[in-house]
Amino acid sequence: MSERATALAANFNAFNEKVIAFVEGCSDEDWQKTTEAEGWTVAAVSRHIAAGHYAILGWAEMIVDGETLPEMTFDVVHGMNAEAAASSAQATPAEVIRLLRENGAAISDYASSLDDDDLGRSTHLELIGSDISVEGFVNGFFIASGGEH
Repeated sequence: MSERATALAANFNAFNEKVIAFVEGCSDEDWQKTTEAEGWTVAAVSRHIAAGHYAILGWAEMIVDGETLPEMTFDVVHGMNAEAAASSAQATPAEVIRLLRENGAAISDYASSLDDDDLGRSTHLELIGSDISVEGFVNGFFIASGGEH
């Protein structure tokens, strides 16, 4: 484990705890409001972060292992996200908190286990049209993108 990995895991943990606190603080009415950005319920957006964003941990593992990432376009991603949002519009806060804790622990454990060489490994990600390192992937997809929601 490196200092960079420890810091990355700590930054992720801080983000994850903020999401958990947000979910815990939502009233029933707030939980069912529709967000302006996505047009989804707060429930769907929260579950999307907990399940959808965190489900791509395998992509970080693929980068470390030197594997090619799946080719994705934003049209495909938006389509998958819309389907997931529709099916999770009624997710409960308890379900989302459970997912945030379980999936968050997996990401934190993985990030903190990496060494500096692992963090620096990179591959091309067509989705963003450039190369991305493991460190950039965790920062970009788990922390920054999750926070944009």
